[in-house]
Amino acid sequence: MKTDTYDPFARGPHPVGVRSETWRDAGRDRSLDVEIWYPALDAYAGQDLDEATRDNFLVPGLSGEEGATAPQSAVRDAGALPGRRHAVLLAHGFAGHRRESSFMATHLASHGFLVVSADHPGGTYADIDALLRSTRREGRQDFSRADILPGLVEGRRRDIPLMIEAVVDRFDVDGTRLGITGASFGGWTSLFAPGLDTRIRASAPMCPSGGDSPSYPRDRNVARNALDFEWKSGTASLFMVADRDTWLPLHGEIELFRRTPGPKRMFVLERADHNHFVDNVAAGHEWLRDFTASLADVEEPGGTNWAAMAEQMVPYEELCREEDAHTCWRGLCAAHMDAHLRADRDALDFWRGDVLGALARRGIDVVELRGGQGP
Repeated sequence: MKTDTYDPFARGPHPVGVRSETWRDAGRDRSLDVEIWYPALDAYAGQDLDEATRDNFLVPGLSGEEGATAPQSAVRDAGALPGRRHAVLLAHGFAGHRRESSFMATHLASHGFLVVSADHPGGTYADIDALLRSTRREGRQDFSRADILPGLVEGRRRDIPLMIEAVVDRFDVDGTRLGITGASFGGWTSLFAPGLDTRIRASAPMCPSGGDSPSYPRDRNVARNALDFEWKSGTASLFMVADRDTWLPLHGEIELFRRTPGPKRMFVLERADHNHFVDNVAAGHEWLRDFTASLADVEEPGGTNWAAMAEQMVPYEELCREEDAHTCWRGLCAAHMDAHLRADRDALDFWRGDVLGALARRGIDVVELRGGQGP
């Protein structure tokens, strides 16, 4: 590969396959529904992008109607391309699901990575929706996200090591250098994981939770308190954040960036909000506006002012295009994983070069912050 042709923003050379499994932790009586994306055999070339042959899946909460599906750029149960891979974990956010950022997973897989994401029980859309429906049905107004966060933190504290061991045991991967990415509480998980396992060498949090935010009562930021940043390895971090994030504002992201050890860079996308990190940004953003407003009906007195947050969220039409956001995030993440998992020379040169210029040539407006040492 020549440096002048290295383009992490373009889809990679491999068609992508996807399959689903259930991994069980008998010790906790807990099961994880898992999605696995991988480079597929050349015989599947083009089928992952063809509407007639690519996979479709149910989208919890974002479908707009019961039973509606959304596509992902992968072929269900396609034959896997042989060879050793580098693995990347993909963590979902609060009230999310394992396929919420398939745009990222399929892109990384097309570049040769094995990507694994799980539904984390207690924090999925289905779990949170059931909790809120019960609260509304009983006419209560005692919902507090801060009250349920300790359980979600503890779940991820034990789910992530389980996933790492399963990935290393089940697949032909380099078990010494693993990556992780995810949005919101999944971004928080990306900052939490290096403290759990030294094999996490590349972290790429998207709009991570845990900094100062109106979505947490100031004295009850459980996500912040759980991050000790006592990393034992030189994990490299890539922060990807939005300048108009209503749930997790920029000042809180900068707080987390300052606390993060090791080599690190932050890219701030202009005119982007909290759900510019998921599939179907337009639907996801409008869903989040409605969801945020609805929380005001069940929030405990004196808790988070969800109504004020909802009022601050402008319509999708006033924000960055999905195409630009997805191009930005998946290209930067692919280059980050190439550089810090594979030590790819072209990726390292990319990071030493004019990254902002590469984005500007694509019409994408970002601001960058740096810290630590490294490309």
